[in-house]
Amino acid sequence: MSDKRLAGRVAVVTGAHTTIGGAVVRRFAGEGARVAFCGDCDEAGNALLDNVRGAGGEGMFTKIAISNQDEVKAFFENVSGAFGDIDLLVTIPVVRQTKPFVELTEADWVDIMENDGLGPVYAMWEALPFMKKNRRGSILNVTSLFGTEAGLNVAFNAYFMAGMHNLTRCLSMEYSPWGIRVNALAPGLIEGDGDGYSKEEILKIMGNDTLRRPGTAEEIANAALWLSSDEASFVTGAVVNVNGGVVSRSIETETWLTGESEFLREFEIVGESDVK
Repeated sequence: MSDKRLAGRVAVVTGAHTTIGGAVVRRFAGEGARVAFCGDCDEAGNALLDNVRGAGGEGMFTKIAISNQDEVKAFFENVSGAFGDIDLLVTIPVVRQTKPFVELTEADWVDIMENDGLGPVYAMWEALPFMKKNRRGSILNVTSLFGTEAGLNVAFNAYFMAGMHNLTRCLSMEYSPWGIRVNALAPGLIEGDGDGYSKEEILKIMGNDTLRRPGTAEEIANAALWLSSDEASFVTGAVVNVNGGVVSRSIETETWLTGESEFLREFEIVGESDVK
């Protein structure tokens, strides 16, 4: 009997061309899952497949547009033909828009809606019949810190990630009678994930009362592994924040400690004598 945590399972990962997606694929394959993954870049996908096979894992890659329902359907049909049942699904967002709200366009809206709104829905529509038939399964929707927290220049991303959190909760209720768990994983700022922030900017955003560093894709993959494994068998409908403490950070904490908050001064919460 294998001691690998996903031995005998078939996992599907969308958005595998992203930094987090690639890390999830490698981690799941390393724990014994047969991993079928898709993305929109042949070069990145085939390199990832070589990496999985080189490490002794089993996988298959298909280049698709996650926004195209027909391509998603054909991908899942191929996965079923190659591996049989589908036990685990991980969806990864693929669109990152960082610009002021008034500069966003209708084309931007359509782009994120089709890829990060409908794309995961198409994947779940295809995976759920397999899971219902077997009366078991795990769906994990990777989202973002901005699904629960506001941020500058991330309006459309925040809109869709917040929606995905509530969709996840709704589906966890709807499919729990079949033993299907549905959760969301909300990463913070991840090194190399295309957030557009330098390391110095990330540290400033995070503040002094956090872990004071960006996360790594491997840390997100570790959390995804746990949530998709039997170790999390009693976890469903959860939004799990993996962000170095950013969500728990009070926006005024840093200035409170330094006595530099105009808000606190105005309401006489601190005075000149409190400033060190």
